[in-house]
Amino acid sequence: MGARNVLERVRMRILPPSARGVYVTFDEVKDALSSLEAKVESLAEDNRRLFARIEQADRGINGNIDYKFEGRLFPRLHNMSQELATHDAHDKILLWEIVRQEGESVREAKMRVHRSLPRATGVLRLLQRGNAALLRDFVALCDAHGVEYFLSYGSLLGAARQGGIIPWDDDLDVNMAFEDFDRLRGIVESDERYALSVVYDQYVYCKQIRFKYADAAIPCFVDVFIHDYTDGSDRVSAAYAALRKELVESVRREEEKNALGGEGKYLSAGDERSKGIADLYDRYRQRIVEEGLVCSREGAVVLQYGLENMDGAPDKDYSLLMSEVFPLGRLAFEGIACAVPKEYEKILERHYGDWLELPNDLYTHFEHIDRSSVDVRALVERFGCDG
Repeated sequence: MGARNVLERVRMRILPPSARGVYVTFDEVKDALSSLEAKVESLAEDNRRLFARIEQADRGINGNIDYKFEGRLFPRLHNMSQELATHDAHDKILLWEIVRQEGESVREAKMRVHRSLPRATGVLRLLQRGNAALLRDFVALCDAHGVEYFLSYGSLLGAARQGGIIPWDDDLDVNMAFEDFDRLRGIVESDERYALSVVYDQYVYCKQIRFKYADAAIPCFVDVFIHDYTDGSDRVSAAYAALRKELVESVRREEEKNALGGEGKYLSAGDERSKGIADLYDRYRQRIVEEGLVCSREGAVVLQYGLENMDGAPDKDYSLLMSEVFPLGRLAFEGIACAVPKEYEKILERHYGDWLELPNDLYTHFEHIDRSSVDVRALVERFGCDG
């Protein structure tokens, strides 16, 4: 019912017929309300038209932006990227032809250049000397007790390319099957010179295992990555991926429940707050056994990355073929004969592409050890300096 009708009914019921002055007043009010209704409707119509124009303009702007980005900018960026890649490839060809000596292949030239790169200096070099000494001890310990391992990632790359530590690197990497790690853990527990540290990394949701000196003043370490023996079937690969997803979600819930942020993103096994997370990793380790996902070494086709170490994109390759790893070979690393996969060059190519090219991370390589906090005197006293 409109405002005009309401007023008319009120007037007829409560006002006397002869009250002409009042009638006049009500007529004026009705006229004013009628005018107001017309203005409100006019404003509403103006708003509808305005919003329609805004929506039309928005579609036009977005469409124009989409066209300019997808139709013009993105293709140009793609072409530019291809041109830069082509230019880079041309430069590399010319570079190696200039560097190559008479009678030397391009591969030999690349190896010579890498092995002639200057060593690190300062604190980084002290850490590298400490890492080399620690690796020598690690290899001797494993060889003495029949514990199988092999160099991986940057350490494998350094062994193959430099014959030792990459000049800008500050850590060491080895892989081993869970059974070998279990044996190593028992050996280290009975040897007071060494320790195994465990840190739960909540940035990539992995369990960092490090072999190190028991002396806390020496920050050097060997990262130990765990593998499992599996039959390599699609069923096992899918189950590992599903369990890894479950594990990460469970750890996230535990993290949220205990408000683990900031420093809580790195939790050592000795931190009381890590207990719930440690229990989850142990529980999922048990599940892969209970669900029959692992097998004996004799029946294995694949070395599957353990749930503890799987991080990155869901489609990332988390396995190595047994046939490309075993039997293990040896490469010199800082004068130490270290175990390496049989087809180490194939593995390096899969991980790094052309691993003999000059790398992109000479100045951006991640620092695993805070060099400002290193006890330089302790390193010098224990490992000495380069001559």
